[in-house]
Amino acid sequence: MKIVVSACLLGRNCKYSGGNNYDPRVAAFVEGRDVIAVCPEECLGVPRVPMEIVDGILINRDGETVDRAVREQVERILGELKSQEIECCVLKSRSPTCGVKQVYDGSFSGRLVDGMGVLAQAMKDAGYPVIDAEEVSDFRFSAGAVRVAPLTAEDDTAVIRLLTDPLVTCYYMVPDFADAEAAAALSRRLLALSRKSKPYVAGIYLDGVCIGILNETERLHGCIELGLAIHSDYQGRGYGTAVLAGAAEFLLNHGFDQVLAGAFVENKASIRAMEKSGMTRLDRQETITYRGIDHDCVYYVRTK
Repeated sequence: MKIVVSACLLGRNCKYSGGNNYDPRVAAFVEGRDVIAVCPEECLGVPRVPMEIVDGILINRDGETVDRAVREQVERILGELKSQEIECCVLKSRSPTCGVKQVYDGSFSGRLVDGMGVLAQAMKDAGYPVIDAEEVSDFRFSAGAVRVAPLTAEDDTAVIRLLTDPLVTCYYMVPDFADAEAAAALSRRLLALSRKSKPYVAGIYLDGVCIGILNETERLHGCIELGLAIHSDYQGRGYGTAVLAGAAEFLLNHGFDQVLAGAFVENKASIRAMEKSGMTRLDRQETITYRGIDHDCVYYVRTK
C-alpha cells in the first residue's frame, strides 16, 4: 500500500516562497515505502502569492480568488488515487490545502483557527486516513538484531497472529476475541495508533518480519509505562530484553524521566527481561483481574 505525502515535506520546492518544508521525521516515517507526493498549489506557480481560506474560498493576499484552480487540482489528485491502495495521507500542518487540524483564519495576520485545508478535507471525505505531519510517529530505534518502527498495513496478518497466540495472550492483556473479525479490528486500531506519536505503538521487526508489538499503556507527569509482546515462535532469544533497553534509552532521551513496565509474577520470562534490560524493581504490587483470573503484578522502572 502507498502513503500520500505533501510534496514540500519531502523536500520538493513547491512552497509559496519557492522553498520547501522538508521534515526529517516524515522522511523517516515513509522510508522504504511507496510514496505519492502531492501539491495542489503548484498549479499557481512557484513562487506565488500566499493564500488563505476566506469564507470557504481560497483567496491570495492580493485579493485574487484562486479557489477554482486549486480545487481542480484536488479533484485531479483524488481521481488519480482511486486506482491506488492508500494506507494513509501525511499532510503539511496549517496549510490552506493540506492542514489537518488548523488553518490560518483568512486575515493574513498569522491567526489560526480549527479547520482543514481543502485537500485534507476532500481526502477525509473520501475515506482516507489523514495525519498532521507534526503528529507523525518518531518511535523507531534499533535494538540488537531487531528494530522498532511504526506498523504498516502489510503487518496485519502478523499482528493478528500475535494477538491470537495463546502463549502471548496468557500474559499480554488483550480482549478475548469473539471471532476473527474482532482480532482484525484491533489490528487495524493498532495500525492507526502506530502512525502517530501519542500514544506510542510500534512493531518489533526481525529481518523485516513483524514479530511483536511495543506499546505505551500510560503516560503521566514525565513517566511512561510500556507493554511488550513477542510471538511465541521468537521468545527466549533475548529480543524482549533488547527492546526494553532500547525503548528506555529512546524515551529517556525524548523527555521522559521514568520508563515503567509490569508483569504478572508468574511471567518469569518478562521479569528476567526487565531485570536484564537495566530496570529496577519497584516497591509496588497490584492485583489485576484478567480474563476472570486474579494476577499479582510487579513493576520495574528505569530512570535517567
